[in-house]
Amino acid sequence: MQKAFSFNFEGQDHDAVVIGKDISVSPIFVLIHGGGAGSKERIYTFSDLLEERGINMLAFDQSGAGKDKDNIKRSSLERRTNESNYAIKNFASKEPLVVCGSSMGGEIALRTLAFFDVKSLVLFCPAIYSEKAFPIKFGEGFTEIIREPDSWKTSAALGLLEKFEGKLLIIIGAFDTVIPSDVIDALDKHSPNVSKKEIHRIPGCPHRYQEWLAEHPNELQKVCEKVADYSL
Repeated sequence: MQKAFSFNFEGQDHDAVVIGKDISVSPIFVLIHGGGAGSKERIYTFSDLLEERGINMLAFDQSGAGKDKDNIKRSSLERRTNESNYAIKNFASKEPLVVCGSSMGGEIALRTLAFFDVKSLVLFCPAIYSEKAFPIKFGEGFTEIIREPDSWKTSAALGLLEKFEGKLLIIIGAFDTVIPSDVIDALDKHSPNVSKKEIHRIPGCPHRYQEWLAEHPNELQKVCEKVADYSL
């Protein structure tokens, strides 16, 4: 079952959806989509299996996505983080959460550790960013900052991850040329206290994993099973 709705954050409307067997139950699984072509529709990559397992999900469009995609340059990591915190606080379960971040959403998912009780982090091709870039609008110098060599090493997300004691699943395409391998290594190094961890590399898969997985159902099934396992 699905329930589509919208919410207003600081004067801007955001489309959202809750998916589950019983949508009256607050979702414990929250998707934070990425930049570019990212949107709440990314939840459908693995929602069928999660729904079968009795896991309720929340997904929402951030500023610069969905109907607001033409305004991407006005958004920022800081604004998207605040939007995500608002959505989680108001529409997700108060029980320990599963937070799933995709690409740019990886940074934001990691930052939720400072505000919510998170039992599992599921990170798809996760990006992390320079602390200097965090408040900068995407159209006002963000790209130039993140292109500075190794700028991601100053991300506050790494310090938050070091304290995390829940479960961590990182899924990355073996042919991902967007996320530096050093980022994945850093996430591995900065997660010494997690109770369970896996870094799953999808053979032959590029950064845009959703489209690739749709064409490779066997690999899609493997990924969905791992996501479900870390969500229970």
